[in-house]
Amino acid sequence: MPQTNDSEAQSEPKATMSTATKTNNSVANLFRQGQFQLYVAGQTGWYAAWGVRHVLFPWLIVLVLHESPERVGFAQMAILLPSLFLILIGGATADRIDLRKLLIMVQLAALVPPLGLAILIYLGHLNYQLMVIYGLLMGICMAFITPARDALLSKIADQQIQQAVTISIGLQFGCQIIGIGIAGAAVSIGAPALLSLQAGFIGLALMATWALLPAPSVRDPLNTNSAWRDIQDGLKIAVKTPLIMPIIALMVAMGFCFMGWFLVILPLTIRDVFAGDSPQLAFAHTCFMSGTVAATVMILRLGKVTRPGKALTLSLAATAVLILISQIEMSLSFYLTGVFLIGMSSGINMSMARAMVQEAAPASFRARLLSIFQLGYLGAAPIGALAMGYLTAYMGPLQAAIIPGSLLAITIIIIVPRTGLWHVKDTIVDTASKATLSEEN
Repeated sequence: MPQTNDSEAQSEPKATMSTATKTNNSVANLFRQGQFQLYVAGQTGWYAAWGVRHVLFPWLIVLVLHESPERVGFAQMAILLPSLFLILIGGATADRIDLRKLLIMVQLAALVPPLGLAILIYLGHLNYQLMVIYGLLMGICMAFITPARDALLSKIADQQIQQAVTISIGLQFGCQIIGIGIAGAAVSIGAPALLSLQAGFIGLALMATWALLPAPSVRDPLNTNSAWRDIQDGLKIAVKTPLIMPIIALMVAMGFCFMGWFLVILPLTIRDVFAGDSPQLAFAHTCFMSGTVAATVMILRLGKVTRPGKALTLSLAATAVLILISQIEMSLSFYLTGVFLIGMSSGINMSMARAMVQEAAPASFRARLLSIFQLGYLGAAPIGALAMGYLTAYMGPLQAAIIPGSLLAITIIIIVPRTGLWHVKDTIVDTASKATLSEEN
């Protein structure tokens, strides 16, 4: 891995200014591309729909059905559980067929759960089991959409991966703010109307994807391996690539610790500690998303991050510290400020981690490696949600925050010094390494 020397450090300010200027131009060029505009429109629709779900789902489970912390954790696990079992299949599928076609098929299927749930709630059939089924179906759709959409971005952005990933994450959370803001009025609007709106956002994503050019697979047509063999090949490359494996390990910790806190401890704290309802829960989610958007804007203004490993490590450490601080008794305004700061640190580590994996992955394995990356993050999340549900029932929401914060900090201390991630200066895997890995598989 490249190391920093004194002469490089002395020339850094000048180089940084030049990089920032080039980055601003490259961002503008990205937005001038018709295919990127359509990609952004699809991203907007899908994640606005996901923003509605972010508030609507816990509102119905926590504040309408008044379920226990254990059942809240189990229901949140239902949304994330498909990622644990299906996202690798989703990645292998995305490497085998046209990405546009795959996205169209899955988004068509994703219209069914919100519209079906809207009808059943309107007819008076809302219950816990129905919500779990809805969560499972939406989770299945997400397991196939995530690797396909990430791989498609690599095709559209070409050499501007870090900027495109940062923009994508900023839009992802910015659009979720729109959905969350609308869902904050859940009490007055009602669940059936919000679910219909969620389906409308998914329809917007579907129309934008339909207008994209075909994105055929770069897989060797002579390759007759089964999907299971393709998954095995992807796992082998992930293990053998020094840059990718520690990132995946850290994302496993983030998925278990941070997502467990975010999905279970946060909404239960709003309900049990601050006596909040859907507006307060929506505002808490908005604070987090706003922090993430602010972080992505900051990264874009600074230019290409030349030391992504250091940025990833520091932002993960900040997340751990802020989760630990959240267990201190404080006012709602201070608590929400902490949620905003956690959103900022999460925006940085998500941008850096995903960009490094996308740049380091060989093109023919990219969707599979991205699905493994997402499996580390989203696959650990249902386990974290379930664990935090039981911990919160036993300890209370404030005291339970000590566990995920401590576990995340310990993981960082163990992994970073042993892998040299701190010293990574760029995210390019040399051509020889890629060729060797491809030949072996």
